[in-house]
Amino acid sequence: MLIIAIAWIYVVALMAFAEASFIAGLATFLLYGLGPLAIVLWLFGTPERRRRRQRRSALSDGYATPSESPISEPTSAPAPLRCARSDPPSGHTPDRGESSSSAPDR
Repeated sequence: MLIIAIAWIYVVALMAFAEASFIAGLATFLLYGLGPLAIVLWLFGTPERRRRRQRRSALSDGYATPSESPISEPTSAPAPLRCARSDPPSGHTPDRGESSSSAPDR
């Protein structure tokens, strides 16, 4: 998110420099750049502020560490799914009379 904010400020700064007067450039920078960017960053920062507030509340309730608190930290990624099938994915499953080995019987 930070790279988007930096890029937006860069674009708006170039727009402000292209204005005819200093006052128009300042108004462009404030009204197109800093104002909307501050609102967007504040809205996108709400979940992190909520987690910080819950963490502080859990610590003040007597939990020694945040890991002991009932508030769980979000996991970064789910665990990969594992196939329960033991056969190799060759596309052929052995019949009742066949052996599971790939070598033919002679």
